[in-house]
Amino acid sequence: MKKLLLFLFISIMSLSDYYGAIAINRDTGATGYSYDYSSQSSAERAALNYCGQNCEVAIWYKNTCAAVAYSYQNGTYGWAWGSDARSNERKALANCTGNDCQVVSSVCTTRYY
Repeated sequence: MKKLLLFLFISIMSLSDYYGAIAINRDTGATGYSYDYSSQSSAERAALNYCGQNCEVAIWYKNTCAAVAYSYQNGTYGWAWGSDARSNERKALANCTGNDCQVVSSVCTTRYY
């Protein structure tokens, strides 16, 4: 019994967290995203790299999904995170201040709740 409990404890502890991020350029609406990275900082760096110049991290997430909506009219954006991608998209649109907001990125890590 002790061996089984030890095995279960080690198995649970070995489950890795998966990080992701979405970066955005407020001037153009260009985005870059990452998922399944081993740390927040590496996920953010990857998203910024994929986004290009003049980008900022809009949101980072761990073991879940995230979405970003962008207004091309005024350069604002809204974001949301959670386990349901469609719900995140609706929330990101609701959090975006502009009449022309569109979902520009929606992504999940492999392991999400």
